[in-house]
Amino acid sequence: MIRPFERKGSRVVLETPIFKLREDMATHPGSGRTAPYVVLESPDWVNMVAITERETVLLVRQWRHGSRTIELELPAGLVEEGEDPLEAAARELLEETGFEAARWSVIGQVQPNSAYQDNVCTTALAEGCRRVGEQRLDAGEDIEVIEVSVEELRGLFRAGELRNGMVVCGLMWWLDRTGRALW
Repeated sequence: MIRPFERKGSRVVLETPIFKLREDMATHPGSGRTAPYVVLESPDWVNMVAITERETVLLVRQWRHGSRTIELELPAGLVEEGEDPLEAAARELLEETGFEAARWSVIGQVQPNSAYQDNVCTTALAEGCRRVGEQRLDAGEDIEVIEVSVEELRGLFRAGELRNGMVVCGLMWWLDRTGRALW
């Protein structure tokens, strides 16, 4: 039977504006061996499957330093401390795209990488989206907003243009919820 490891101690190794790197000393429940384990403390994330009044899907294209490529993704962002994920979703959608949604719902949550991360990514469905203004990007952001049909989305997916795991997961929840995923 799998049992939890007992944490004996913890220390922050590195602190950055968007995450902390923590080292925990933990004891294996079977062997009794104590060893260091690394944990990335990160704020929760939210991504949005944003469906416009015309039934198109909003995507964003932006540079990503981790992959060193321009990525095609769902609008997304960090959930601020104490903020509800749907509030964060509405704020991020407006900031990144200039769109607001008529209706919001949570369609799924996942732990991006529970092996060493402690955060949760919530996927929100934003329906009835319409443009209400201009983007309000952070100083380090450069985001292009595009609208695609469901058929175009299928082509992008099959061509490997959507590579971010949280994006693929969010789209799968939406496709399942709308009966478009064939199991």
